[in-house]
Amino acid sequence: MMRSRVAETKREVHSLYLNWPGRNQNTAGKSMLFQAYLRQQNSFSYMQFGQEGMHQAVTGWVNEWDRYSI
Repeated sequence: MMRSRVAETKREVHSLYLNWPGRNQNTAGKSMLFQAYLRQQNSFSYMQFGQEGMHQAVTGWVNEWDRYSI
């Protein structure tokens, strides 16, 4: 159950990332800026990031998505 909720969160976060105005930035703090953006979303309180926690999960996802968008 938890794993499916994390997968659902990842899909939702990816959708938000694709629409985030800062997506094309190439700065060291890009993941942190995106996390601040996430916290402003109405759905944030319903998101689940698993054992890693938000910072680790989102940083990994952003790195993954950026690697494949080149």
